[in-house]
Amino acid sequence: MRALIHVVFLLIFMLDEQWAEEIWEQDLSMDMQIGASTVGYDKIALSCEEKEMVVNLQMSGDFSGVIYTQGSFYSRQLPCFLDPVRGESFTLNIPFDQCGTENIGGKYKNILVLQHDDELITPGDAAFVLECDFSKSRELTVSTELNDVDKNEARSSISLVDADPSRDEKKKFAFLTSNTSKVLFVPNSIPKTNDEL
Repeated sequence: MRALIHVVFLLIFMLDEQWAEEIWEQDLSMDMQIGASTVGYDKIALSCEEKEMVVNLQMSGDFSGVIYTQGSFYSRQLPCFLDPVRGESFTLNIPFDQCGTENIGGKYKNILVLQHDDELITPGDAAFVLECDFSKSRELTVSTELNDVDKNEARSSISLVDADPSRDEKKKFAFLTSNTSKVLFVPNSIPKTNDEL
């Protein structure tokens, strides 16, 4: 009788182990989508300065996750990565020559990730494409004296994108563009694109 009980427990253990292995082998990518979140933050302000992007974030409540430029998660180094203990307001100064900032003919671009968990990207996290475009102001430098144009003036934009790093880079869910060096992104008040969820 005792041997039969051991055999039953052994069979249950083996079946349980096989079932657990099947769960871990499942592809959950279609079941869990990260998405582009408009919750958890009240506003994102971008200011295009001479040598850096200055980003001010106002959270909806106490935030203790991480904020970083895409590609800076593993290095966890300032100025590209911020791991606040708690708070509702944060500022990142992202230099144009650091943090993976792209420069294509005076158009500077970076992706900022707002992640609520210190280790994992999950639904509810957000990512923003930040752009500072100085290319037009450089073209106007010749006529600056005639037209009183600020030669350092930039066009700025913020686009809401999926926080998942494997996302379609061209798919933007909402965007805001300014013909000045400053732009303010407030969720749910921004024009949606055709790629809207």
